[in-house]
Amino acid sequence: MRKRAVRGNVEGHLNAGRKALNADAAGLLPYGAKLRWADSDTAESYLKDDQVIVRMSFKDHPHRNLVIAALMYFRSGILPNSTQYLRKPVQKALALLMVDQMLSKARRTDSLNYFRDEILEAECDNDAQISSEFDTLARLNETGYFLRVFIPELMDYPLATVAAPPRSGHYKETGAFLSHLRLLSDLVYIETYLSEHAGPQGLAPLDFFQRRIRTSFVIVGKRELLDRLGFDAHVKRIRWCRQQGCRVIYLTGHSAEPVFGVARAAEKAGIVEILDLHKIAGRGKYGPIQRGFARLRVTPLQGKELGPTPDQDKDEAGPTDHAEEQYGLPPST
Repeated sequence: MRKRAVRGNVEGHLNAGRKALNADAAGLLPYGAKLRWADSDTAESYLKDDQVIVRMSFKDHPHRNLVIAALMYFRSGILPNSTQYLRKPVQKALALLMVDQMLSKARRTDSLNYFRDEILEAECDNDAQISSEFDTLARLNETGYFLRVFIPELMDYPLATVAAPPRSGHYKETGAFLSHLRLLSDLVYIETYLSEHAGPQGLAPLDFFQRRIRTSFVIVGKRELLDRLGFDAHVKRIRWCRQQGCRVIYLTGHSAEPVFGVARAAEKAGIVEILDLHKIAGRGKYGPIQRGFARLRVTPLQGKELGPTPDQDKDEAGPTDHAEEQYGLPPST
């Protein structure tokens, strides 16, 4: 009777956590959880009949059963068609972050403390790679790049590979993309540099152009510059990214409305389709801010766009003129 009650309680928490996390990123956890007790102390999980089956031993401990079950659930349940293209340390770090997020959202403080003290610390101490990848993912989560950039690109990755079996090239590409996002995150909001109108040359490559992931960041800078120059400089930068074969463009800035305005202007120009617009609470140089974030899908090049004339190529070679003044950073090469 005790085991049955605990099993129902744990399953309830896992499926409630799944619902809460899917509300932030639809489709992140496509399958529900089913717990089965086993005699062995070795915990495992696997997919069966559109459910994640977790097999583990029962322990009469107020937090251990939930924490171990959650860890096993996330190892098999997070975007199973996509996470196969991540190296194993990244997969394990991702599951650890999801457990932390689930327990934090549920405000299960005692279970969260048990997880951090007994599980997370041990995993990171025992494997430097897992520790490094967890730090990277946690940093992306702080800046909003985890849910708004990394997860959407990971969701799209199987389609870009044509569902090919994972190979070393996939691991290298997804790993390089994580490093790219970490660099942007480590600038403690790249907009801070841009708002001061003097970004160091080459400090932050805004473009990531590889075989399957082709993304660009566009920074919506100072409001006074927008008031004076309008959205043209940003739209020109977006148009240039499109010419280079970019597939998805991310807009970010200290204020939401200018970001949304640039996104709508680019969509009106027919060069992108707006996928998401978000307001993200953040930390600016002088205190809390409400950052804007947009995800844009680039529209296919058509007609003359497929083969520009020399004069057109010169005119559209990159985001120059007012764009350099707007950004304070050069376009990535």
